[in-house]
Amino acid sequence: MRTNGTTISILFTVSLAAAAPRSNAQDGQATAQKTPETSCVRCHKEIAEDLGPQVAEWETSVHAAVGLSCNDCHGGDPTADDMLKAKRKDAGYVGAPKKRAEVGPFCARCHSDIEYMRRFNPSMRVDQLTEYLTSRHGKAVHQEGSDKAATCTDCHGKHAILRVSDPRSSVSAAHVAETCARCHADAARMATAKLPTDIYEKWKGSVHGQRLAGGDLSAPTCNDCHGNHGAMPPGVRDVVHVCGRCHVTQEEHFTAGSHRAPFEKLGKAPCITCHSNHDIQHASDALLASQPPGVCGKCHKPDDVCDRAAKNMLGGIVRLTSGMKETEDVLGRAEQFGMDVSEPRFRLSDVRDRLTMARVVVHRFNEKEFADVLAEGEKTLTGIRKQGDAALDEWEFRRKGLAFSLILIVAVIVLLALKVRSLERARRNAQARAPEGAASVRTAS
Repeated sequence: MRTNGTTISILFTVSLAAAAPRSNAQDGQATAQKTPETSCVRCHKEIAEDLGPQVAEWETSVHAAVGLSCNDCHGGDPTADDMLKAKRKDAGYVGAPKKRAEVGPFCARCHSDIEYMRRFNPSMRVDQLTEYLTSRHGKAVHQEGSDKAATCTDCHGKHAILRVSDPRSSVSAAHVAETCARCHADAARMATAKLPTDIYEKWKGSVHGQRLAGGDLSAPTCNDCHGNHGAMPPGVRDVVHVCGRCHVTQEEHFTAGSHRAPFEKLGKAPCITCHSNHDIQHASDALLASQPPGVCGKCHKPDDVCDRAAKNMLGGIVRLTSGMKETEDVLGRAEQFGMDVSEPRFRLSDVRDRLTMARVVVHRFNEKEFADVLAEGEKTLTGIRKQGDAALDEWEFRRKGLAFSLILIVAVIVLLALKVRSLERARRNAQARAPEGAASVRTAS
């Protein structure tokens, strides 16, 4: 496919795309293999300044890894060395998409064909195009004629397409947000859509972004909340279900709680009204306060029934938290003195569980249920504190007993020493008198 250094302009039409052959699909060569070099590759390598980088990118891709080459996407005769023969229409040559609306159907020729895709991966989904057409991106491109909304190649790339599981992939968990930000942080591109461009920076500073940056690949990123091929901003009523995919128990309590109906009536989105959306910070007990950083004041007036309930809940959490801290200090001192407090330390984990449960039950906003959860924790904590105090009392008793024992031992030692001295003195006196008696006897004889 020689062009004598001229840049190749690749043409594409939807009708020809539908008719384009897929040689490996037809031959059933779907297993990972070394892709044979075609005339396309040989020729494009020679045009290094124009098409050489595309070949280099393709060589690293998942398509090359499973044995697919240029003609599997673009059609044509990969055996012909003459460019015109290689690009014959009767050889199925279709080139590349020229319009954004043509990209999705172009990729879907393979990715929507279950018979074809199962040769590479039996569990591979084939509904990506269907989902994409329902997405905000797909509607903008296919219904509104947008030339800026994302399509397949904006996210996955054109030639250097990698598996989603590949950590180098632009759509791997570690890189999805960066990929989305290429468009969503671009002011010129977002001007038409009238979307903010600081979302990526906010997310990076959030608890989700920080966890992902710390290596936790399970932390939510863009597609976890918005979807990928079917990406759409969640509606007001949908938010709680989106968050509930991870925060299951919180969703259950909120849905069954007293705040659900007022939120729906006022058109307020659950979850994000209190926690925000992209710049979510680690939740703290202070969110129950009336004043910032508390969030109840956004809707409630000071000292109304809900404000008082929130204060009571916050007070209960603070009381249990401080009680745990004091009890941990008591157990720590007892442990330092050599007392065995392993059992009460183990039971302290039950109190932590109740504290966590209380923080979750807050989402139901039912004072009685909250108080019941807290009461169990406080009851357990009281028992543990008694065990800790008893351990310290026992140590004090042992300390005093040891002191008494030491005093007694010292007294016995002193008495023994005095007795020994007394005996020694008596022995010396007896020895002193013995020679005098012997002399008297000799004199008398």
